[in-house]
Amino acid sequence: MYYKFTARAEKALEIAQDLAMELGHNYIGTEHILYGLEEEGTGVASKVLETQNLDSEDIKREIIEIVGQGDKIEDPQNIGFTPRSKRVIESAFLDARSIGSEYIGTEHLLLGILKEGDSVAARILLDLNSDPQRIYNEIVKILSEENEIDEEKEEKTYSSEDNFEGRRDRLILELFYATGMRLSELLNIKRLDLDLYNSSVKVLGKRNKERIIPFGNRMRELLTKYLEYYVENIAPENENFYIFVAANGRQLYPK
Repeated sequence: MYYKFTARAEKALEIAQDLAMELGHNYIGTEHILYGLEEEGTGVASKVLETQNLDSEDIKREIIEIVGQGDKIEDPQNIGFTPRSKRVIESAFLDARSIGSEYIGTEHLLLGILKEGDSVAARILLDLNSDPQRIYNEIVKILSEENEIDEEKEEKTYSSEDNFEGRRDRLILELFYATGMRLSELLNIKRLDLDLYNSSVKVLGKRNKERIIPFGNRMRELLTKYLEYYVENIAPENENFYIFVAANGRQLYPK
């Protein structure tokens, strides 16, 4: 499958390849991708890793200690991604697509690494005393901050000329970034799962494990406006309705 990457993600993968060649590794593993994400220096992933006081040189030293070092490889045609690295990229692609993006960003690659919990990259993160859950939370936080809109744009987003689908899709994207929940969890939210007073939402994850996820005041305001519009225009049959539905009132499902 052909994947599209942002310029920063492409740069990170190029750095990963260069490191693998420099160390004499005939493959690009999750550890090389992790190094590339940090060394790239400008993407969301790099910013997040810096919050954990991670440094690319520390990551490189860990790679050498765990994997070793060989003779430098001159021809990039002689190396390729490991199966685990391919899974990271596939996971990144699915995360990007789930929010309507055609391009894989550094943040999606880092999320993919976090999901490969028994990889060399995951071991390096733990060896360097980083917290995978905090890294995940930081990704969501930064994405939420970068996607905040000013009051003028917000008024435009929720203008009377906007149709229901437009309002719904924008709120899905905002909530996805603000909470970090899975798309399947998001689409299963019902009205009584939302606690607007305490700014939180209850979701059922894998194996029906219940989680309470907090959100900020801005998200509470967006949800309040959306629900007012929803009740007026969709006219749900009962009080505990799915909040994300098609224009005909039917529940949405992940594609």
